[in-house]
Amino acid sequence: MVGRVGELRLLQDAFHRLCSERGPENILVVAEAGLGKSRLLYEFANWSETRPEVFYLFQGRANPQTESQPFGLLRDVLAWRFQIADGDSMHVAKQTFERALIPLLSTGDGGDIAQAHAHVLGHLIGLDFADSRHVKGILDDGKQIRNRGFHAAAQMFRRIAAPNGTPIVLLLDDVHWADDGSLNFLSYLSRVNHDVPMLLLGLTRPSLFERRAEPPFADPQRIDLVPLDNNSSQLLVEELLRKLPEIPDSLLELITRGAEGNPFYMEELIKMLVDEGAIETSDDGWFFHSDLLQSSHIPKTLTGVLQARPDSLQPAEKLALQQASVVGSVFWDQALAAIDPRAPAALRALERRELIVARPDAGLEGVREYAFRHHILHHVTYDTVLRRSRREFHGAVAIWLTRLGGARANDFLGATAEHFSEAGDNASACEYFAQAAEHATRRFAHEVAILYVEQAMARLEALGSSDNLLLRWRLFDLRERALQMQGKRAEQRKAIDALQEVADAMNDDRRRAEV
Repeated sequence: MVGRVGELRLLQDAFHRLCSERGPENILVVAEAGLGKSRLLYEFANWSETRPEVFYLFQGRANPQTESQPFGLLRDVLAWRFQIADGDSMHVAKQTFERALIPLLSTGDGGDIAQAHAHVLGHLIGLDFADSRHVKGILDDGKQIRNRGFHAAAQMFRRIAAPNGTPIVLLLDDVHWADDGSLNFLSYLSRVNHDVPMLLLGLTRPSLFERRAEPPFADPQRIDLVPLDNNSSQLLVEELLRKLPEIPDSLLELITRGAEGNPFYMEELIKMLVDEGAIETSDDGWFFHSDLLQSSHIPKTLTGVLQARPDSLQPAEKLALQQASVVGSVFWDQALAAIDPRAPAALRALERRELIVARPDAGLEGVREYAFRHHILHHVTYDTVLRRSRREFHGAVAIWLTRLGGARANDFLGATAEHFSEAGDNASACEYFAQAAEHATRRFAHEVAILYVEQAMARLEALGSSDNLLLRWRLFDLRERALQMQGKRAEQRKAIDALQEVADAMNDDRRRAEV
């Protein structure tokens, strides 16, 4: 927390106001990669756990995969609080959701209305309540499902706080990767629950504002993390190297000069020097070998440091890291085993080197979930995978994903399609992109649905065949419905014209009549 004490104090002050004044607190921490957003959140969460005040905690985290999962971040928040595991069967997940939510919503509304709220919200986040009498009559009205789902979620937070004014803390990491539906919900929540004692704390990179001009919460207090100044940079290096009997000025200058105030760069550069033997660590103490430092190539950027670190791994460990990068920035041991059954054996060593981190509170049933320590490390590792190997690895992951069951299986349809596409199997990619678009349409995520349709159409064109008329009809039909719900009439008209062409090519009077 070197150089971040002031920012931590701002979060602590907001917590004190929340507990004493019982008013809303909306805070957005903005910083580029490596400047300490997640560390700040980690320290604040640890501090709040030691406080005597009583509060309800919710938390969620977005990742690159959730950006195209409709209401993925909202689902993550609710699943964490209600202990719904990713690998739970749909039946178990629905039961768990009902048992947690209906009693909360029953106060004042009665059991039947509470059940309706729970079923609509559950359906919105991907739990299949299509057979519920509260949902099946509005299955074709995605807007109503979304609006009623948003209302139910907001009421849930309100009811939790209502009995005695107990405050709520909602912690959200990596908001820049959140899907648009979840961002819309956060905006709605901060407006309609402006009188609920709730701390909304989100962490994001500035790239979020390239997608959306408005912040995800109403009127947030914005905290911008800036690079550390020279004094703080030197203090951080001294803390990181405190086990050295003496820190040479040359080493101190080397680490701080290239970092430009980025604490993550400094940490990773020191780990790289340890990997290469320039800094020797042992139970007896740390030792600095200046002769090895002089022969080392010191990267000037964070990307360069992260590119260098895997090079010091044993061959089997480096290969496992490369194979994990094909699965994604978040990956699973069983998906890795689908690529190479020997690869999971290297995960413990990769954890020790702090290249990956285990995520014990998340994951599919019987599967361990991991994440790359930093998204840049994921990208630079993936770039080292030979192209001829990528197709094979992506294909193995795609097949593994098709075998997933449970309540979250539909959330991986888009990822499955991407892996099939990277494997060169455009026919399978088209089918899974179409399924992903249908799933998004059912959840009123029309922007995502159109994106999936466009990706499917691109792969369909790559196949070079116009024979698959039924799939073309299916895709143009999905596009037309999404555009109609968005009110984009000119584009909708083009989709209808495309449907007309397909109906004529099929010589299908029923489809002509539908057009």
